[in-house]
Parts: sequence; structure tokens; C-alpha cells
Amino acid sequence: MTGNNFEGEWLDPDDPVVLRLNRLPDPNEGDLRLIMNNSDLSSLLHLDDQGDLVLQTDIVPLPRGLNDIALYLVTPRGEWQELTRMTLQVRSIGGFETSEVSPRVDLANKGQLAEGHSKDAGKPDRRTYQDLAIQAGIDTTHTRGELEIRTSLNLVGSTVQEEALRFDEKGEDAPKFDLSDYLIELQRGKASFSVGHINYGNNMLLIDNVGNRGLKARYRFNDFFDVSLSTMNGTSIVGYSNILGLNTLDHNISAATVGVEFLRSRPGGLRMELTYMDASIESQFNFDVGEVPDAETNRGSALRLIGSSPSGRLRGDFSIARSRYRNPDDPFLSQGNELVKVEATTDIARRLELSYDILQNLQLTDRLSTSLSISYLHDKADPLYKSAGAFVQPDWQADQFTLSGQVGQVNLQIQYLQGEDNVDRVPTILKTKTRSTTANIDVPMQSLVGESLSASPWWPSVYYTYERVHQFAANNPDSADSGFNGGSHLPDQENTTNGIGVQWYVNRWGFDYRLAVTDQDNRQAGRKTADFKILTHDINLTVEATDGIDLGLLFSYGKNADQAQDIDFKTRSRGVNADWRITTRWIFNGSYITTKQDDSGDLAINTSTSANAQLSWSFSIPAGGRRLPGQVFARYTLEENNIDDRLFDFQSNVRNWMVNSGVSLSLF
Repeated sequence: MTGNNFEGEWLDPDDPVVLRLNRLPDPNEGDLRLIMNNSDLSSLLHLDDQGDLVLQTDIVPLPRGLNDIALYLVTPRGEWQELTRMTLQVRSIGGFETSEVSPRVDLANKGQLAEGHSKDAGKPDRRTYQDLAIQAGIDTTHTRGELEIRTSLNLVGSTVQEEALRFDEKGEDAPKFDLSDYLIELQRGKASFSVGHINYGNNMLLIDNVGNRGLKARYRFNDFFDVSLSTMNGTSIVGYSNILGLNTLDHNISAATVGVEFLRSRPGGLRMELTYMDASIESQFNFDVGEVPDAETNRGSALRLIGSSPSGRLRGDFSIARSRYRNPDDPFLSQGNELVKVEATTDIARRLELSYDILQNLQLTDRLSTSLSISYLHDKADPLYKSAGAFVQPDWQADQFTLSGQVGQVNLQIQYLQGEDNVDRVPTILKTKTRSTTANIDVPMQSLVGESLSASPWWPSVYYTYERVHQFAANNPDSADSGFNGGSHLPDQENTTNGIGVQWYVNRWGFDYRLAVTDQDNRQAGRKTADFKILTHDINLTVEATDGIDLGLLFSYGKNADQAQDIDFKTRSRGVNADWRITTRWIFNGSYITTKQDDSGDLAINTSTSANAQLSWSFSIPAGGRRLPGQVFARYTLEENNIDDRLFDFQSNVRNWMVNSGVSLSLF
């Protein structure tokens, strides 16, 4: 062979396949045979005017996808000699070079076979029921040259009207089978375009990964310059009625970002992003929130600078945003009444993050390395700062310092934060400062004892945590202007928590113990005795009794000492759980937990019991050369809560039990 017309190329199913030969074999040498995917297509070969072998695809079209093609010489003695073997690439339907389609259909039945309840528990809306839910979807990927198209579609349905996706919006008119989300993405070279449920925004102060239905486009002009645009619905939506999310510009978030890379040889080494956003939000119902309480309009711009040193040890991220926000007249809110006009405000927020790796995987020994990093985070936002595309705490300034390190498998982190509100220092408004210190250290003892003893399972993993938070008033607003009552209205509280934990895993046994001690110190004038000391113990014991049975025991004890009332409030919990893998298809799970709450003043006793047992069976159904997985389960649940409030002479017994069932089946 001297060549062909398809090596490295993509053909359509009806394109001819041409094999160029130096010469045809003599009759005494044998015959040529063409084999494609184990099928003999020699009868479809013919010689063209140039003396090339041509496969007639007008009779039998080429199979779509990747095909193995081989040319043989069959000698008079019946010996097959392979002359060449190649891969024939044939475009799929629509002319795509590759196509992947992944459908999904999951059916689920959930039911209640029986239930019982006490008088205090109240009667449920439905004592027994059998409901059906369906989740369906499809993911596709198609490519042709530089063009790639990706799609995703998800549908959700339920026989229960209240579980319809748009029930909060449409009530009884909500369709029971509805569109949950979809996304179509096209990418070719430097350009990309998306429609459907998109995510947009890379600025934490202005628009930060907002996910709604709309359009998005991005184009990279060269290694230095790129632009992206987006327009989307003002809130998250589902269903078919507003398929593009652009039915009204009065409920819309639009944004554009220009990116500039200053270091061509090191992308991300120094990058600038300029973002502009224009948003208008109506006060309308939203399927997963309920409603927006007031209409709002928002315009803003932001600058972001991202950089790092050539080694990557020093990294920085700076953002500053300017946002103009106002509440326009909202007929839904005013209901025809004249309201006080809300003035538009223009405010600024900024954020700076710096980090430096002091040590980067420094080898102390052949088996031991260490790393050490420091970071600094600064946030500040004006008192009335707000953005429709990002949540930023207004009227807040904070500086945070973090030290992180590891030696081998030992990890340490220390963090200090100082923050304050009332950043404009308005004298008639209370200014509160926050000081927070946290520390965590995790020590796997087994990794410290050396190679000779490291196999011993008796060395535990130990961790220690420390947290101290002090919040206090930094000014004393004049009572005549602010209504503050001198020092008795000025907060001052410090909370300190120390925690320690130990974990052992010995053969089939596991033991986990956690202790936490919290001191809540109230230093406010007139409330200095309103302190609490909180103690908690948590113990978990697990054992693999056999290869198929896992058992667990738990115990928890907590005491909250109210210093002002001189009363200790106690909580005790005990429980057991079991997992039994009866066979590869049958599994049993069960648990039983009791909790008791009382106090040293004999004011009230609260006891609760929670129990459940579930038996499940996994199965598969043969269908079209594959098997469809599914599961059936039956579950018994008991919940009981008894209250004996002796202070107010109130008693109640709330007891519910139920037997539930379920069947699930995946069709794709």
C-alpha cells in the first residue's frame, strides 16, 4: 500500500474508502481480502480508473464511529498475510465525529403501610399511601473538529401534588411532571456559548457563581485578552414556561467580565478582571425560597487582581467593588399606599487575600517532610453595601491571620481574627468588636513511633482544638440620642472552648472518645453572673463481629451549669446500632437511641426514644442484554417524646410509629 483517503480523517457513512496500492497481486500470489470489524467486505471492492481499490459505500454504508480495517493477502495455500491495519473514523448522525448519549430514568415508589400515634401526637394527613416519583434525564456529548456540544436535561415528577416542583408558585395548577434544569454548551476553539441553567461570576464582592437560567458566552482573543458575557433570570426557576429565563428584563441579572493576562509565559501569574453588573429583581414568588420581599435594582462594577510568584509560594487575590443599590416603587408591597421613598446608595467593598509558603515539602529525613504556610485575609464593606449577585456582610471590617503547617502526618492550624461593625464610627450607633482565636492539632501517634513500632495498632490518633471568641462594645452611645442605658446595654462576652479527642482502631474494634469544655463568661454590666460552664462527653464503640455484622454502641453526656440560677441541666444519651449483610442482596440496618434531659432543680424531665429497623433487598432485571438495578425495602420507625414540666405543671406524651415501604428501579 502507498496510501489511503482516510488516515487521520473523518468520513461520512457514504464516503468512498480508497486504498492505493503499488500493484495488484498476481493470480499465483493470491487474492486480496478486506476485513472491517470482523466482517468480510471484499465483494464490495472494485478498481477505479487510477487503479486504486475502492470500497463501495453506496451499497453498504460505513458503520458510524471507530472501525478496525485490515487488508489481507490470501495465498493459494489458504494462508492469510496481513498487509496493513488501520482505524477508519466515521462521523455519527449529524456529522459528528464522536457522540456519547447517556440517558437516565429512575423510578421510585415510597409508601406507608401502617401507622399509629398517641393523642398528643395528632392525626397525620394520610395514614397510608403509595406514591410514585420519577427522575429522568439525558447527557450528551458531540464533537466535530474543534466543535464540541454538551447537553444535559433533567426532569422530575411525582404523583403527589404538594411535591411538584412549582407547587409553591402555582399550587394545584403546578404540573406533576416538570423540567428541573437543562444546559446546552457549545465550544469551538477560543469561543464558548451556554444556554440553560448557567453559573456566572468570579468576583466574591459583586457577582459570585450565580446559578440561574439564562445565556452565557466567552471568547479568548489571544493569550492576553478574554471577554465573557451573561444574562439570566433574577432568581432560580424551574419548568417550561420561561425556557430561556429572559421573559422580562425587570427580573434579570446581566454581567460582563474583561480579563487580561499580563504574563503570557505563566497564565495566572498576574491577571486582571474587570466586571460590570446590572440587575433588577421583582418581588415575585420563587420556587425554592418562597418570595422576594421587595423589588430591588442594582448596578455595580468590580476590579479583581490575581497573582503569584514564579515558584507559586507567594499568592495574592485583591478585589474591590462599587455597588449602587435602591428599592424602586413596588406596587405589590405598597398596595396603593404612599410609602417613604428609599434613597439609592452607592457603597464600596474590598477584599485582600495573601498567602505564602514558608516551607514547601522540606525533607527532614527520608520518610519525613514538613510544610509551613501563612495567610492574611482582609474584608471591609460600607454600612449599606449590597449586591444582587453576591452575599457580602455590610458594615463590617475584619482581618484574619492563619498559620498552617504539617510535619509528616501531624497537622497544625492557628487562626486569629479581629473584626468590627459600625465601620463609619457613627457615634449614636453601637460599635461591636470581635476577637477570635482558634487552634487545631491532629497527631496520629502511630506515625511518630518509628518503623519498628509503627505496626502496633495500640497507638491512637489524638487531636486537640481550642477556640476563644470575645465580643464587646467599643463605644458608649449617648443615651439621649441612642436610647442606650449606659453600661448595662453594652455587650461584653467571652466564650472559650477546649476539646480533645482520641481514636483507636485495633483489628475489628474501633473506639472514639471526645471531650469538650466550654466557659461562657458574660462580662456585661448587670449580667456578670449570667455565665455558663458546658461539659460534653461522647463515646462511640464499633466492632466487626463477623464478616457480615457490624455493631456499634454510643454514649453521650452533657452538662450545662447555669451559674446565675445555680442549676445544672444534664443530657444523657445511649444507643446501639447494627448492620447485617445477610447476603450480597439482603441487608438489615437497625438502631435504638434513648435520651434523657433533666436538671438539678427538678424543674422538668424530658425523655425521648428513637428506634428503626430496615430490611432491604437488591435485585436486577434482565432487559435487552443488560440488567436493570433496583431495590425493595421495608422499614419500621418509632419516635416517642415524653415531657414532664413540673414548673408549669405540664405533661405530654407524643408517640408515633409507622411502617414504610419502597421500591426503586433504574431503567437507564
